[in-house]
Amino acid sequence: MEDTRILASKSFSQAYKTLRNSFYLLLCLTTLTMLSCLVIVIFVFRSADRKVYVVSPTSVMQAVSDYDHQTSIYEMRNHVKVFCSEMFAWDKDNFNSNVENALGLANHYDGLKIFNTFKENEVYENLVSTSARVSVKIDSVIINSDHLPYQGKFFLAQTWTTAAGKQTQGIGASFQLVPISRSESNPYGLSIQKINFFQYQPTFLRDSSKAR
Repeated sequence: MEDTRILASKSFSQAYKTLRNSFYLLLCLTTLTMLSCLVIVIFVFRSADRKVYVVSPTSVMQAVSDYDHQTSIYEMRNHVKVFCSEMFAWDKDNFNSNVENALGLANHYDGLKIFNTFKENEVYENLVSTSARVSVKIDSVIINSDHLPYQGKFFLAQTWTTAAGKQTQGIGASFQLVPISRSESNPYGLSIQKINFFQYQPTFLRDSSKAR
């Protein structure tokens, strides 16, 4: 009986040691796996166009990162220039498509507010009745990118060309620029909002007035 108890005690001790060693081994393997994933994430983050990926044993998924919105000042200006060119330059054939493109670059409320102004002033109807072609010349785009939301102003000259001649008017506005998700219709991932228009006389018109 005594021998049986000693044998059982030894078996239990051996089983306990085996279980403990297995636990430590599993813990080490788990830690090594997590460290490996972290190294891979850091490497991909630095080398893959500043995108962050979540790495698991079965998949690799792109994660949302604040670095997605690290847009250069040149891209910000270009975003605003494209908006101005699409929203304020058209003819009867491309009016709808141009305005639709511009609406994708701005806050829904502000974009719709401008579009409703066009409807109230029967812009499209005037384009059709006069066969007008409307072009824009962007004088400048100023953006302060020190902090969010970015503050900016744009200044442009809009020229209506018809059979009767040309007529130019200035358009100036202040706005805010905020980062949003990038998309096919908004490749820079920016949205123009809080657009407030003010009177602006284009540079060449001021020069012409002084020359008279």
